[in-house]
Order: sequence, then structure tokens, then C-alpha cells
Amino acid sequence: MLRYVAMLLGLVLLIGTAPAGAASFDCAKASTRVEKLVCSDPQLSRLDERLAAA
Repeated sequence: MLRYVAMLLGLVLLIGTAPAGAASFDCAKASTRVEKLVCSDPQLSRLDERLAAA
């Protein structure tokens, strides 16, 4: 799981701030494996929101 969080951190740093949604982006438009993973896991979604806020 730490590996996915690290990948998520890298993704967020690369794309900057994304539109708001359940995570830091719109889960209805999730298209990548990482986005779908974040949207499907409440804990990862919360971590993503915290990361985006920081």
C-alpha cells in the first residue's frame, strides 16, 4: 500500500491540483489505474484529499 501512496504522491506532484471530487479529482472521470484505485479505497481517498490540501 505504501507503494501506491508514493505513486499517488508522484502523480499529484506531476499534475498539480486537480478538480475537486471524492478524492482530489473527479472520480466520475477516473481513467488511470491509480485514479480508480484511489476512488475505490476510502483510506486512499482521504490520504489523497489531505495531500492535495497540503
